[in-house]
Order: sequence, then structure tokens, then C-alpha cells
Amino acid sequence: MIYIIRAGADGPVKIGYAVSVERRLALLQAGNHQRLTLLRAIVGGLKTEGWLHRRFAAVRIDREWFAFDPDMLTVEPPVIPERQRVTHERANYAKHPLGAWLDAAGMPLTAFAKKIGVHHDAVRKWLRGERTARPKQLAAIKRITGGRVTANDFHPDKLPA
Repeated sequence: MIYIIRAGADGPVKIGYAVSVERRLALLQAGNHQRLTLLRAIVGGLKTEGWLHRRFAAVRIDREWFAFDPDMLTVEPPVIPERQRVTHERANYAKHPLGAWLDAAGMPLTAFAKKIGVHHDAVRKWLRGERTARPKQLAAIKRITGGRVTANDFHPDKLPA
């Protein structure tokens, strides 16, 4: 979701992207002495945000901050298809036994990573075959999945069946 947030009654405007506009507004407010106001939320992703940045480049102050332009309240960005990397990765993850288990269990990758005490990027690398889980992590995976995913699923050519 794209947000357009204004600092103060007549201050600069921030055009950005966030999954949760409300959470982003709260985070920005914590670091800003002026009252921030959500002027507008627009459905879209990073490409739409980039389009808006280019559209208002003439009034850019710094990075994502702009001088207010009344058109910000009404401009309708074109529908820009976003790259579906996460969806594509999830489809590839399902090819790995752990990825298939995560999908079947409805467990987000980040929640699973937290359960076994690793960063979610480590789990992504395991699923892509870029890294191998350590023995302690493999034991936790086997325990959490009820034995449906084992060490053999991570290196079937190195371990006995």
C-alpha cells in the first residue's frame, strides 16, 4: 500500500510504501516532532511508489520527502503489475519437503524460522538449496514437523535413507 503522509499543517509530504500504513505512520510519528497526518493511501506496490516519486520529482526535497502539491490528493497512478518474486519463490519452495510442509501446515516461513531460532533468510537459503541446516537445526525441524521433514530431505545423497 502506498501512503502519502504530511508533516504538520503545511510541512513536507512523504510518499512511501508499507505493508501496514497504520504501523508505518506510528513508526514515523515516533521519530518526528511534528504531527503526521495520513493524506491518502493508494493501492499499489514499489513500482507504483516509484511512479509517484517520478511524477512529483519537481517538488522532491530529499529521497521520499516532497513539497506538497495539491495533485497528490487526486492523482491516479496507472495500474503497474508488481514483480511476484515472493509468490514465485513460494512455488519453488513447495518443491522442497520443508516448503511443502510449511504450505500444508499454513505456517509462515518467518514464524517457522523463529520457532527453530534462526533468521528467516537462513530458511529461505535451505529451501533454495544454497545452504544446509546444522544438526541442531535439523533436529528441531524433525521435531516441529513431527518427523515429516528429516535430515535426509536436506542432503539425500550424503545420508543413508
